[in-house]
Amino acid sequence: MSFEYQFRRLDDTLLGKLIPLYKAAFDLELTRTQIFNKFNTSDYAHRKYIAYIALDTEGNAIAQYAIFPALLTYQGKEILAGQVGDLMTHPDHQRKGLFVKLATLTHDLAKQEGMKLIYTFPFGQNSSYQGFEKHLGFTSQKMNSYIIRVDTLPLCRFAHKTSVTLGIYNVYLKNILGNFYPQKSEFASKCAAKENAIVKNSAFFTYKMAYTSGRVFALNNAAVYQKLTKFGSVSVGDFEHYNKMGDTILQLKSYCFWAGIRSIRIEVVGENEMNTFLKANYSFENEYYASVLKLDDTIDTSNLNFVFGDFDNF
Repeated sequence: MSFEYQFRRLDDTLLGKLIPLYKAAFDLELTRTQIFNKFNTSDYAHRKYIAYIALDTEGNAIAQYAIFPALLTYQGKEILAGQVGDLMTHPDHQRKGLFVKLATLTHDLAKQEGMKLIYTFPFGQNSSYQGFEKHLGFTSQKMNSYIIRVDTLPLCRFAHKTSVTLGIYNVYLKNILGNFYPQKSEFASKCAAKENAIVKNSAFFTYKMAYTSGRVFALNNAAVYQKLTKFGSVSVGDFEHYNKMGDTILQLKSYCFWAGIRSIRIEVVGENEMNTFLKANYSFENEYYASVLKLDDTIDTSNLNFVFGDFDNF
């Protein structure tokens, strides 16, 4: 393998090489700026480019293993963690051991940079899940997937039919519903750091909103980090706090009624107030796993709290 591939840590000069790889692996047409924004975690996590790529003999990027740095509150302090994401191998170079080779290089780099743990969110027991468990030593637990139905007209789904209807719908959300549910740029500072959870401070939201469509808006009880889907649903990334979850859910359902959103999806794992309330009042499925690898044996990872907004693609 060493004669066929060159392995390099990702940096600014290599970003352009990822454009055709995203297209080949995911059928995504991304610009260099979009890729840069996703990897630009410096202001939030004070690290970036915890990633390795494989180049073929012609200098083309044909595989990548990336960890996106994040901050996690642990015993009242911020520690450096990171999420595995955007794993890519060109179809012509699969089954050649690149996943494990790149993972080993990137995990070693993460430890050198001071990262304490790595996490990722496989969908079911897919090939990525198997690779993390069998070859890399990750341990996993199921995430609870809650779907809360809302009896309303399907305005959101209809709006996503064309760019014109979506534009009109966004004006309605911003200029009419926005008077009652104003948009925010961040959570209240005292709510940014929940114990055993990813820190969602102002730098977090600045980073995330540079490359995703997620937004924060105010409910009467607590702000919600969310994004709409083309299927007419809303995915909840997180709530500002988990006090009075019953009131918060009712307020979110009221927003969805007026916004024509027919379902609310929440992904959560951990023994926190949100999961406790939802488990007692709604049924759930287990579609995603939260998989974790400790890089520091002194860290207890048995009760980490993850939510949909922690996903790199949320």
